[in-house]
Amino acid sequence: MAGDFTTVYVVEGDISVKNLPEHIFGSKIKRYAKGLRLEVPAQAGVYPVEFAPTIDVELFGVHIGCSGYSDKDYWELIIGEEPEPTLETIYTKELHEEHGLAVTVVPANTRILINFHNISETSKIVYFDLIMKK
Repeated sequence: MAGDFTTVYVVEGDISVKNLPEHIFGSKIKRYAKGLRLEVPAQAGVYPVEFAPTIDVELFGVHIGCSGYSDKDYWELIIGEEPEPTLETIYTKELHEEHGLAVTVVPANTRILINFHNISETSKIVYFDLIMKK
């Protein structure tokens, strides 16, 4: 087909995944997920849920699902004592979704905090799954 092309890289020596940048591929090998459940009452407010792994992990993403949705509700992810959220003002959608991250190293006993902002003042259950490797 016109316009199709292929790029070939010629490399000498051995290529090892261990030598690739950790921020892209990570160094951990065992998949690990932690589910968090948050009961949100029918009141406006910010509702936190947190988790602190007991070992060093690499965080790859966050899945979210809700028992009820409103386009006004949103959430944010804060790792450790960072002043700025890693994920900020992420509005809920009517389908479960995943937000992928570049490999984010989370040292043991570091807090992973999710703040859910219930602007709609409706009750719901919010489910978060932290996708990691250890």
